[in-house]
Amino acid sequence: MTTAVNNQLGCAWDSEQHDMTQTFEKVFVLNFGTNNGGADGITVGFQNDPVGTNACGNGGGGIGAQGILNSFIIEFDTWDNGAAIGDIADDHAAISVNGTINSAPPIDGPVSLNGGNIEDGQDHLVRIKWNGTTFGYEVYFDEVLIMNGTYDIVTNCLGGSPLAYWAVSYTHLTLPTICS
Repeated sequence: MTTAVNNQLGCAWDSEQHDMTQTFEKVFVLNFGTNNGGADGITVGFQNDPVGTNACGNGGGGIGAQGILNSFIIEFDTWDNGAAIGDIADDHAAISVNGTINSAPPIDGPVSLNGGNIEDGQDHLVRIKWNGTTFGYEVYFDEVLIMNGTYDIVTNCLGGSPLAYWAVSYTHLTLPTICS
């Protein structure tokens, strides 16, 4: 999706907003390449930032999502940015809100993935389940439940509006395949 140059990033938002008071599931495939010294990772999430589908956060440790307002972001992080912000050395997943990715501790995680290395050249199936009644979330990586909980993103992230765009943000990695 991007060249192997520092601070390359991109964001691809669905132009249709989702009603976060509804229940749904997102399934997609991510491939993190094979360069352990390369990019910072991929994020997926929901937002209603005032710039809408033009929202794209900071590159590098921001993984294309840091700074996106009104957001609930699931990171698949392949670079250790230090324990002060809640990062761990292993490749991992975590959930951050309101643009705080890699600038404040996450609200869930970090959870080590695939023995600590997801830059293995393999496709990895990711499944996100959302319950719009209970605000419950479940995140699966290769069909293993890695994070779950409840979080009122309508109130805490979306300013009371139930509508949010969903997207993928990344730093020079392979394009994900969106299955549903």
